[in-house]
Amino acid sequence: MKRDTLLIVDDSELDLAILNEIFKNMFQVVCMKTTRSARKYLEENQKRICAVLLDICMESPTAGLFFLEELQHKAELAGIPVILIASDANREYVMEGIRNGAADFLAKPVNPQYVQERVEETIRKIWKDELEVQTGEKKKRIFEHTGDAAPFSQPSEKTSTEEITAMWTSKLMDFLRFRTVFSLQKFHGVHGISTLLTKTYVAAHPYGKLTIKDASIIGCAATFYDIGLLGIPDEIIKGGPDQEEPGRTMYFNHLELGKNLFQHSGPPHPFLDCCADIAYWHHKNVDGTGYPITDGPVEIPLSAQLVHTALLCNEYISKFVEQPNYYDLLLEELSKDVGKAISKEMYEVVELAREQLQLLVRVLYVK
Repeated sequence: MKRDTLLIVDDSELDLAILNEIFKNMFQVVCMKTTRSARKYLEENQKRICAVLLDICMESPTAGLFFLEELQHKAELAGIPVILIASDANREYVMEGIRNGAADFLAKPVNPQYVQERVEETIRKIWKDELEVQTGEKKKRIFEHTGDAAPFSQPSEKTSTEEITAMWTSKLMDFLRFRTVFSLQKFHGVHGISTLLTKTYVAAHPYGKLTIKDASIIGCAATFYDIGLLGIPDEIIKGGPDQEEPGRTMYFNHLELGKNLFQHSGPPHPFLDCCADIAYWHHKNVDGTGYPITDGPVEIPLSAQLVHTALLCNEYISKFVEQPNYYDLLLEELSKDVGKAISKEMYEVVELAREQLQLLVRVLYVK
C-alpha cells in the first residue's frame, strides 16, 4: 500500500482551504477541524498517511502539542512525521513541539511553493519507496465540512467569517490559475503582514476602534485587496499604477470593481463590508493623495490604512530582504512615508511588530 495521504488538522476554515489548494495536486488531502476526528482517522488509515500538518493552537493554545505527544506515545503512529503550523505561536510552544518529535515547523500564512518543498522534502526523507506523490492528474480530495450548508452556498448574515473567507479563497484560487500576471506570493504576503499588523494594533490600543474579532476579519479580508484587478486586462496590469493615460485610469478602475463585487454578494455581512472598504481604499494615502480621487480630505477606513501599510512593508521587504539589516532599512523608508502615505500611528505599529514580522519574513520571503 502506497502512502499517498496528507492529513491536515486545523480549526480554521480559511487555512484548511488554502492548504488543501496547495497540496491537492500532490497528495490525497484529508482535512480535519478537530484532534478528535483526526485521531480516529489516523488510527483507521495509518498505513496510507505520509504526514500530518498540525496547527499548534486549536481547541486550546496547546491542543496541538498535546495531540503531538499522544501520537509519539503510540508505536504504530509515532513514525508518521508531524509538521507543526502556527500563526503568532509562542516560541516556547514551537521549541517544545520540536523537542517532542515534530519533524518541522511552518509559520502562517504559508508561501505555497516554499511549503510544498519543505513538506515534500520531509516526507521523502522518511518514506522513500513507500511514498506516492501526485504530479499530474489531480487526486481525489476529502474535506471534512461542518454544518448543512454546501461549500459555495449563498452566505447569510449568520455565516461565519471563516466560512465566507474559505468560499472566496477557493474562488480566487480558481481565477488565479488562468491569470499568470498575478503573484500568489504577494497575496499571501499582504494577508500575512496585514493580519500581524492588525493584531499588533489591537494589542497596542485595547480600548480603541478595533477588537480582536475585527482583527480576524481584517486579516482575512486583506487577502482580497486587489481582487478588482481580475476585471482588468493583463497588459494594463503589467503597466502598473505609474503608467501613462489612459492605462492609468483603467488600472485604477479595479478599486470600484472590487468594491462593487463585495457590495453585491448577498446579504450584508461585516466581512464583506470590510472587503469592500479594503478593495476601494487600499491605494489611498493618509494625506488625501492617491486613489480613489476625492474632493477634499476623507476619513480612510482603519482597515484600509492597515492594508496600505502592509503593501508598503511588502514592497520594502522585497527590496531589502537580502540585506542583514533589512528591517532597519524598512523602517527608514517607511519613516519617509509618515504624514504622506501613512500616519505616524501606522509607522509605530510596524515598529512594535518587528520581532514577529521578522519571523514571518523568514517563512514568506527567504528561500
